[in-house]
Amino acid sequence: FWILPSLVLKKMLMGNFSTDKVDSEMIDAIDFMVER
Repeated sequence: FWILPSLVLKKMLMGNFSTDKVDSEMIDAIDFMVER
């Protein structure tokens, strides 16, 4: 899961979540994990 590019993860999240708030929170969490 973490091997996928961040852009692909963001597109998947944007497709699964229509709420901008949840989408942004999930993206921030993934970016944090990817950086580590």
